[in-house]
Amino acid sequence: MHASIKFRQITRHFVLTVGMIALVGCTQTANISANQAAHSGSSASTNAAEPQPSIFPDLPIPQGAKMNVDRTLVVGTEDWFGQLVLEASGNTFQMFDFYRNGLPKFGWAEITSVRAAVSVLTYEREQRILQMQIESGSLTGSVITITVSPRGIAKPPAS
Repeated sequence: MHASIKFRQITRHFVLTVGMIALVGCTQTANISANQAAHSGSSASTNAAEPQPSIFPDLPIPQGAKMNVDRTLVVGTEDWFGQLVLEASGNTFQMFDFYRNGLPKFGWAEITSVRAAVSVLTYEREQRILQMQIESGSLTGSVITITVSPRGIAKPPAS
């Protein structure tokens, strides 16, 4: 009787563990390359320091980065706004340097940046503001949350 109860407990723990692992792997991601055929095969160029062509022409995208479909909501095409969540293989320090060096090449001007456990970068371009958070991924790599919004209009102080 004691062996039967122990077997049930072990089985239940095993099923729960497998279920949790399956849930962690359930996040839907999508390739955001502008030319998926060029990047879907085995490519010798896996350098995260070089941006890949993407469906977001005003942003550098690390090689091999995937868009987290469940957490992304984007409106528009060229002057898009919304939130884009990427999963990249590079660590947080590599991704911070990638974006700090790469965003100015796409016309973004730095407002402020903080390198920390969760790094934050803020940039402006024309009438839009970009705010980015870079944090460690759940197992490896980085999660990059990019929020782009129209610039607010300053209101004069009430008299």
